[in-house]
Amino acid sequence: MTTSETISLISSGLQTITTIILVVITYKQMKLGRESIESVERSTKASFLPILMLGHLRHTSTDKILNIQLTNCGKGLAIKPKVIFPGQPDVTLNSINIGETGYTTIECNMEFIFKKVNEFDRKIVIEYADVFGRKISTEANLIEIKKLGPSVDKLGIGWDSWTPIIP
Repeated sequence: MTTSETISLISSGLQTITTIILVVITYKQMKLGRESIESVERSTKASFLPILMLGHLRHTSTDKILNIQLTNCGKGLAIKPKVIFPGQPDVTLNSINIGETGYTTIECNMEFIFKKVNEFDRKIVIEYADVFGRKISTEANLIEIKKLGPSVDKLGIGWDSWTPIIP
């Protein structure tokens, strides 16, 4: 093998190694760029996330009727919230804008809920969507309230805490 052939062979080998290194660097840059874009997209979507707070009006709720309110404390529109309550048909409300409150009334059968519904299913669930089509829900465990209203022996229903479940 002549010197020029050896130099040509070494040059071709170095060029191949350099090309492989360039492909690896380009792939890593592309991957980092994609992760950066996805991070910015998640951040943008999070800034328009509606979060419905679940509350109820104790002074107007009774042992048979539960008046609840849904307040949008997030920064986006909550589209068509649906209230799911054990033993009752689902109730769909109008979309709730930022800072607005929606109200609904639910008939509750205390005996049915606390004697016939499994403990893990004793919850009120609010399902809704954001402007990006993501499905969000808020869940709260139902509890029996012994001292509802001015009468000590009056029973009522409420919940202990609410938890937004965000995709």
